[in-house]
This record gives sequence, C-alpha cells and structure tokens, in this order.
Amino acid sequence: MKPFKMYIMVTQFIIELIILILLGYFIGNKIDPKGLLPGILAAIGAMMGIIWFIINVIKLGEKNE
Repeated sequence: MKPFKMYIMVTQFIIELIILILLGYFIGNKIDPKGLLPGILAAIGAMMGIIWFIINVIKLGEKNE
C-alpha cells in the first residue's frame, strides 16, 4: 500500500507543478506580455508547487505515525 501512496503523491506533485507554472505564465503574459513578469510568475508558481508538495509529504508522514 505504501508504494501506491507514494505514486499518488508524485503524480499529484507533477500535475500541480505543471498547472501552477502554466497559470503563472498565463497571468504574467496577460499583464505584461513583453516583460519578465511571465517568467517570474511561472517561477513563483513552481516554488509554490514544491512547497505545497513538501507540506503534503509532511502531513502524510504525520498521519502514518
């Protein structure tokens, strides 16, 4: 059962990361299409996705103890 939970967590992480990066890029492109804002917001989205994944892994670890 443990490998299945890890598979779900990694799949969720990848999907969330892609969605947050694309969302940041889309919003930045709508606000300032010729500037650096799309890249900056995409990077912020990626960092948020990674932090969110770490928080979820910690919560899952606390539940299993």
